[in-house]
This record gives sequence, structure tokens and C-alpha cells, in this order.
Amino acid sequence: MKVSYNWLQNYVSCQLDPKELADKLTMVGIAAEEVEYLGANLDKVVTGKIMSKIKHPNADRLSICKVDIGEEEYLNIVTGATNIEVGDIVPVATNGAILPNGVKIKKSKLRGEPSEGMMCSAQELCLDLKGLPPEQQNGILILPPDTPIGQDVRKVLDLDDTVITFELTANRGDCLSMVGIAREVAALTGNSLKMPQPRLEESSEKTEELIDIQIDASDLCKRYVAKIIKGVKVGPSPFWLQRALAKIGVRSINNVVDVTNYVMFELGQPLHAFDYDKLSGKRIVVRRARQNEEIVTLDGNKRILTEDNLVIADNDKPVGIAGVMGGENSEVTENTVNILIESANFDPVSIRRTAKQFNLRSEASLRFEKGVDPNVCELAAQRAAELIIQLAGGSVCQDSVNVYPNEVQPRVINLSLSKVNNLLGTNLTIDLVKEILEKLDLHVEVKDGELAVTVPTFRPDLVEAVDLIEEIARIYGYNQIEESSIKGEVTQGRKNRSQLVTDIAKDVLTACGLNEVITFSLVKPEDLDLINLSEDDERREFISLQNPLTEEQSILRTTLMPSILEVVARNLNRQVNQLGIFEIASVYYPKQFSPDQLALEVPQLVGAITGYPSFSGDNIVVEDGGFFKLKGIIENLFDRLAIKRQYIAAEAAGFHPGRTAAIVSGELILGVIGEVHPSVLENYKIAKRVCVFELNFANIIAKAKLDRFYNSLPKFPSISRDLAVVVKESVSSADLMAVLTHVGGELLEEVKLFDLYRGKNIPEGAKSLAYSLVYRVKDRTLTDEEVNEVHNRIVESLKEKFGAELRQ
Repeated sequence: MKVSYNWLQNYVSCQLDPKELADKLTMVGIAAEEVEYLGANLDKVVTGKIMSKIKHPNADRLSICKVDIGEEEYLNIVTGATNIEVGDIVPVATNGAILPNGVKIKKSKLRGEPSEGMMCSAQELCLDLKGLPPEQQNGILILPPDTPIGQDVRKVLDLDDTVITFELTANRGDCLSMVGIAREVAALTGNSLKMPQPRLEESSEKTEELIDIQIDASDLCKRYVAKIIKGVKVGPSPFWLQRALAKIGVRSINNVVDVTNYVMFELGQPLHAFDYDKLSGKRIVVRRARQNEEIVTLDGNKRILTEDNLVIADNDKPVGIAGVMGGENSEVTENTVNILIESANFDPVSIRRTAKQFNLRSEASLRFEKGVDPNVCELAAQRAAELIIQLAGGSVCQDSVNVYPNEVQPRVINLSLSKVNNLLGTNLTIDLVKEILEKLDLHVEVKDGELAVTVPTFRPDLVEAVDLIEEIARIYGYNQIEESSIKGEVTQGRKNRSQLVTDIAKDVLTACGLNEVITFSLVKPEDLDLINLSEDDERREFISLQNPLTEEQSILRTTLMPSILEVVARNLNRQVNQLGIFEIASVYYPKQFSPDQLALEVPQLVGAITGYPSFSGDNIVVEDGGFFKLKGIIENLFDRLAIKRQYIAAEAAGFHPGRTAAIVSGELILGVIGEVHPSVLENYKIAKRVCVFELNFANIIAKAKLDRFYNSLPKFPSISRDLAVVVKESVSSADLMAVLTHVGGELLEEVKLFDLYRGKNIPEGAKSLAYSLVYRVKDRTLTDEEVNEVHNRIVESLKEKFGAELRQ
């Protein structure tokens, strides 16, 4: 937001230096990013009138001009400009001038002819070209014919001014106007705010008889004010208006359009002018666009509309995209005689989406996106009408058409003085608090030591008492609040159980070579189809957002599987073939009680690997899948957390049947591990086998043992035996391990599966499982006879229960 210091003085008297003002506003939260004095380095640049122009005798492309700058003798100036004629008044840099671009002007000879100065272009004066009409952007800057001769160009071009650029926060849309900034200045200085007070002489012709206004989308348009002016003469704006807009970077179009822009920057209310005679049926309808409806906007581009777009239409067609850009079919041109001024209030979210959709971010859409006060619409329409009558003539029709279905009322907030002082650490009086709030145009009533503060509608960011306290603090001055030490009891902070288990899990998984990823909690419903969830799966009971930014992020996820598989697919597409990742994040389920309760938030742990290194002789080979590799990783995690678990063959949505296991601990389900189903991989365009685990992290937290106990090193040696058995495919290793542990009893210290084999010498439908068994007791050295006895019982038990045969 650019603010002209001179323009600002129209609304509040301010004696502060512009730099000092910028610093003070920054201290109260209205951050000034840049302070630019427009007249810098323009000493000795004055206005001059070209009295004669002849061709240079020694150069075809140069001319010699006699220029009157109000002194006794004319200046002789050699120039190559082609856009000047005798009688033009131009800026002239005289001998000794140093221009903003660093050029030093001195008397010299050009091709043998003396030159005593230089006629200047807008670029050489460092004027903002964006704010100038096209004809003034190139060549020498031609000034209005009634410009006095010999005047300091800073005065003529209104360059004896400072422009302050503010970077406003999203909640201060009220400061996107001269009046908004002036209100802050008034609060800081104690001076009065001077609001524009339009005075109109209206004709007997009533506006309501000339135009019918209808709001069909009242959820997207709170208010619509229309005012009609007849008999205008559209033409160039006066120089003061061109310069006022140019200083804040706005290009002059014509007197009518320039007035709408001027009032928008003055009051913060975007306006639009329609050619009244081009409106079919003399009717305005604010409605949602029809699917694939078309409009050619003022920039000449054809826009294909959707039902999400809000349009301004006449009886037959759209004539503007609401709050974003008008239509070419209702444009104000030099032939326009009658105009309709639109002053409306549109929904911020709708405008933001439409502006983004068509890449049409404008000063108007910016203001609507941040929120505009609906109660300023009428004032803005009257102010625009007043200026148009002054600059373009015509007559204003009586009254306005004002459609305001649900009038927005000021909010009342109750505030106690004790809360103000307790929160700020101050000892402010109730009179001082009242004075500060009233400086901000808030109405305050004091009763029984309490303040009832009426917040005007231009401050929608003030919602509760703490917002008012912030306003008090910033106007009172943070630097005036005395420092004080912290009072009260302070307890030592420590991590809770959930945080400790999370830290351990992350440490173990990263130590095993997995990388942590963080994905969005918002997904789309179609993601659940990609992982083959059945229609009755409880994970399809998701929570939808009422106003999602995109359809890709429209629901809260109920599973982490789609997110982790998207990461896998993205990395594989970039030739990252050896991938190991994990994420600890929440999934969300709707609560089945009352709608005002928050979602049920459940932490989950998901991980995936695709491709892992295996060694073949001197070569390292990256292999697909890695079920046992991934199982080993979560085994490390369970061991670290001292969680007893069991793996049971299972089927789960999205997982490969026969290559999936459920992980349980007692009666508690910890999660599932397995290979991703081929059809799911195809949905994500993944050409490799991928193994995934998805664990209920809340159950892991509940089962984890954080206290670690250590045993002394064994005093007696162990005896190891390897056992390889052939069993049917349907027999799980977990079942075999249960028998091994039970029969081995106290003598069996440790058992590990170290090999799984299918192939040569193994019958079809069978598999070989090889285990390493370690025998040891704490109080003596075991003999071979004792170990052999137990080992033989184990073999017999496996044969009896599972038909296991020793592998030969």
C-alpha cells in the first residue's frame, strides 16, 4: 500500500516528518517498508516553453530549440527528441542540475552548436512510468498548456511529496486506504480524522426507476449499491488527479475510471463504472456464473467461467466478474454518456479463488480478499458521484438503489480494566484506556468499572477482549510498558510419555536407515480409492472441509498409506531406487456425538522401503521389496520399547494377500506389515515391489516400557544349535517360534530365524525355515546331554504339531 504524504494531509493534520511518521506507524504494527522523497535530486529543474525549433545544421537527427524559462534570455538547447513542438511546455534541467539518474547538466557544444540545458523525459525525472498514460511514457514529458513558466518542476508535478510504502498484515484490510492510514495517524497524534463529506445536487429522476438490482447469490454478495449519472463527458483526467494516482503507481485511464480508482484508494471501497446504455433490460443481477459461460474482460481476454465464479450480469449476459474485472461489453469509453456506479461488498474467499483462477490479481480484488466494510458502500458511491460531476459533468439521479439483505451490525465487546493491566503488566487508568480506544474510532461506555466497547464494522479483526488489549498496547506504546521480572511459580518442563516414545521411535528408525518425511494432513477422497478401500471400510468416514482451498486437499486423512505411497512414487520417478522412509502423524475420524466436538485424532506410524542392498560376491545389488528387511527394522523398534508382539498372517486393504501380517500384543492390535498390492502399485504408477508397515502409534505408546533394565554379563558359556525344518506353506514362523520357546523352557535363552528357502530339494507347497537356538542358564554350565534332550523334544514337538521334517 503506497501512501502520498500530501494526499494523507487531506484527512488528518500531521506535522511529523514523513520518516518519523513511518517509524511511529511501524512501531504500532503498520509496517513501513520504504520512504521515498519524490523530489530528490531535482534542483535546478524548471518548466520551460519551446519558443522556436530549427533543424541542426550539422546533424540530421538533432534540433535546436529556444526555450523560455522565465529569465531575460532564452536557453539554447540541442535535442534529439521527436515528440516536441513549438509552444509545448516541458521540464528543463538547467546548468548545474544533477538528475536522479546521476546525469550532470552543464553548458556544452553538440556538433558545434551550444546547448545550455536539457529537456527531460519522465524516465529522466524518475517518475513512475506505470502511473503515466502511454503517450507520456516515451519522449520528452509534455506538461499541460496552462503550466506557469519558470516554476520548480517539483511544485508543478507535485513532486515535493513523500510516498511511504506499507507492508500490511492480512488482518488489517482497513488500512488499505488513505482514510485507514489517516485513522492510525490520528490515533498517534491526537488530531482529528477528517472524513470526506460528499455534497450532491441530485436531479428529480429516481435511480430506482432506471435500474433493477437483484442479488441471487446473497452468500457471496452482502450489499450492492448502484448510482446513476447521466450526461457525462468522458475524457482525460485533470493533471492533479493524474499525478495523485501516478504517485501511488496507478495509470490514468479517463476521468470516470480515474475517479473510481481515486475513491478506492481514498476509502478502501472498490468501485466499478458501467456504461448504463449497454446494460440489457436495465437490470443488474448478482449471480453465480453458469458452467462454461463466457465473458471478454477489459484486458481483451475471453474467460471461460465456472459455477464457482460470481458475476455481475444484465438481463442477457455477464457484464463483469464480480470484484475482479469488468467486461468489455459494458466498458466506459469516450462515447459513453450515462454511467452506473457499482459499490458492492463481495465474499473474500470467492474473490480470492476467482482472482487466482484467472490470474487477475488487482488492487480491487486485493481489498475484497482482505475484507471490505459493507457499511462504506453508500459513502463511496456518493463520493465518486461528487467527483465525476466535478470532472466530467452530468447530473446525478436521485438516491441510490441499495440492496442490503442482512445488514452487518457493530460488535460489542466487554472489557475489564483489571484484565488489561494484568495482561500488559501496566497500571493504566480507565480514563486513559477509554481515551486510547476512542482515538481508534471505537465507541466506549463505562459502567461499574467495566468498559463496553462498540467495534465499528471496518474493524472485523477485533473479535474479543484480547484484541482490544492489543490495540491499547500498541497505541499506548510497547516501549512505555516497563520491564518487570517474571512473577509466580515456575515448574521444570519435561516431555510427556507420548513425546518420549515419539523421540525413541524416530531415533531407532533413522538409525536403521529410514528418512523421516512430513506430508499434508489434507488429501482428496479419491486417494482412498487408490489404496483399494472397500465401501464399508470405516476409514471412508472422513471429515470434509467446508471451504477447501483446492479439491486436492478437501478432506482430513484417515490413513497415512496414500501419503507415503505418493512420496514413494515421486522419488522413484526421480530415479531414487533405494528408498526407506517413515512418518509419524495423525489421522482423523469424526466423533459420533455432537457436531461441535473436535475430530478424533489418532497418531499413526507408517514406513515404506523399496529396494535394499544385498551382497553378491564383490557386487552390491539393489533388490525390490524387502519384507524381512522392513520387519527387522520394526523389530528393532519393538525391542527398544520392550513390547512383546506376535505376527499373524492376515489380509488388509491395499496389501498383497499372502504377504501380509497383523502385529498384535496380547489383545491389542499394533498394526499391519506387508507388501503393497500390485493393483495399488499400478494406481500410483510404481513399477517396483514396495513393502509398508502402518502401525497404531497410540497403542505403541500405551504398550511401550520406557524404563530400561540391564542384566549382568553371563558367567557361563552358551551352547548353540541350528535347526532347519521343512513345513507346509500355511505354517507361519510365529507358530513355530511359539513352540520352540515353550518347549525350550528355561534352557533356551534365544531363538532367531535366519533363513527362509523355497526351491531345489524342497517339495512344492513347502518351505524351509532355519533357526539359530542359543541355550544357557545363569547358575551352571550346561552339558551336551542336557541340551540334546531339550533339542530333541523340540524336534519331536514340531513334527507332532506341524508335520515338520528336518531338512537334510
